Amino acid sequence: MKLIPFKKFLRSAVLVCAFVSIPLVAHSSVVEAAPCTLYQGEAGWDAVQRAKIDLVKHFQYQPLTHRDFCQLAHLDYKLAQWEPQVKAEHLTRCLENVDKAIDHNPQAGIAYFLRGLCLGRQGQMRGLWASLNIIDPVRTSMERARQLAPGIDGGGPDRALGRMLYELPFFLGGDLEKSIKHLETAVQLGPGNWENHYYLAQSYLADRRYRDAQRELQDALRLAGTVNEDPQMEEHRRHIRELLRDVERRLD
Repeated sequence: MKLIPFKKFLRSAVLVCAFVSIPLVAHSSVVEAAPCTLYQGEAGWDAVQRAKIDLVKHFQYQPLTHRDFCQLAHLDYKLAQWEPQVKAEHLTRCLENVDKAIDHNPQAGIAYFLRGLCLGRQGQMRGLWASLNIIDPVRTSMERARQLAPGIDGGGPDRALGRMLYELPFFLGGDLEKSIKHLETAVQLGPGNWENHYYLAQSYLADRRYRDAQRELQDALRLAGTVNEDPQMEEHRRHIRELLRDVERRLD
């Protein structure tokens, strides 16, 4: 048997190892999933509508990832705010895309957060007594989101849970003390989010903690003054000012 010189053998071995390692690295970069994210563009109707059209066009001829399904779900959630006449259709599409995102990646915390948001909006449309079967799915989705991505949307899962516990009657799971704890956590996670302060103030008011409520309402009004693209923003600011005047009268 003819022996291969050692140097020639070594060169061959290096080439083989290099050849084998290339597909492994390339495969790793291909299968690594991009994170599920919320839409971060402009919030006005034109911008949101355009973003959805562009996303659908871009992925018309290739499979969507769970990141894309999350983006589409969030865009429909936002369009539901701007187009109340077709709100139900937007929320249905939101939930369909959320389910696809979770099928792609069961650890996508943002997808569970979006599911809770869209289910909650459906419940608001139907009214409390027609939406009793939605309460547990909303709570479960937000608790799962809280486990996987607590800081998303400035403490969004805690904000949603705190608000839910404030609004529900006690015999359906409402709990003011737990509401306050969730909303205080939301403020810690997202101190720049006006809704965190606004909802915490309302829970403080229900607990007769007027000084604490005054502080949170002042923060909410200051932060809300920089937000202009929410279709209901002026109404929110008006309500914050009314609550603040009421609290100040109580403290006089």
